[in-house]
Amino acid sequence: LRIFPGLWACVLVSLFILLIEFNDSFTVLFTDFNLWIWFVTQISFFQFYTPDVLRFWGVGTPNGSLWTITVELQFYLILPLIFSLFYKLKMNKFLWTFFFLTFLILNYFITNITSENSFVKLINVSVIPYLYYFIIGIIIYKYWNFFFQFVKNRGVLFLTIYLCFMWIVHSYFNINATSYNVTNPLKVIADFLLAMVVFSFAFTRPTWSKTVLNGNDISYGVYIYHMLIINLFVHHKYTNNILVFLMVPFIVALIAFLSWKFIERPALKLK
Repeated sequence: LRIFPGLWACVLVSLFILLIEFNDSFTVLFTDFNLWIWFVTQISFFQFYTPDVLRFWGVGTPNGSLWTITVELQFYLILPLIFSLFYKLKMNKFLWTFFFLTFLILNYFITNITSENSFVKLINVSVIPYLYYFIIGIIIYKYWNFFFQFVKNRGVLFLTIYLCFMWIVHSYFNINATSYNVTNPLKVIADFLLAMVVFSFAFTRPTWSKTVLNGNDISYGVYIYHMLIINLFVHHKYTNNILVFLMVPFIVALIAFLSWKFIERPALKLK
């Protein structure tokens, strides 16, 4: 109820836009089987799939950020297993550290695989390379009382620390610490600091959710619609327009609000 209703609406909007963008949209609608395979993958569990027929649009994939839903759903599915292990093994900080380092190393090795076969591509959309991110969140949850005293009302401080760290890493070490993959130890520090930024702003008063957003949770809508809107402007070559650059966040926020009000929130009330 949290993931699919909003996603399905977004995919329908995407399909509508794509059919308009096709010069022979009605021909494609009835004859191109790949388009409908893509539609089925987008509304199910395989959002990482993009057929060649759609490579013409935007940056080459209609809504590329949705591939992470595949990973997110796997996180939901394995969470009971993780908690089962937690109780059976009586997990302590040493075991959590072991699990964290294990999946961190797996991410590093998978990153350095040069082969581009289907198996490697599937591994890259599984939880295996990204489970260390999830474990960071679990560890913070497990030791929340310890972390809370550091993050409460320090959103601006942690954001400043994170931005300074990233500036130093990029400017002086020429290291990319923004990718999904672990290429060096500084990347791990960047991930942890970013997590602390998110947590600290969540518990910095007054919170945006209560003041600016008035309790409207537009986060998921921003996530599922932002790349679709960006692609729309990219496809029509509005990439060097400062006005468009400033407009995009407001357009995305408005669509996300409508998604929350008319689709997501009503769906959540069915729980």
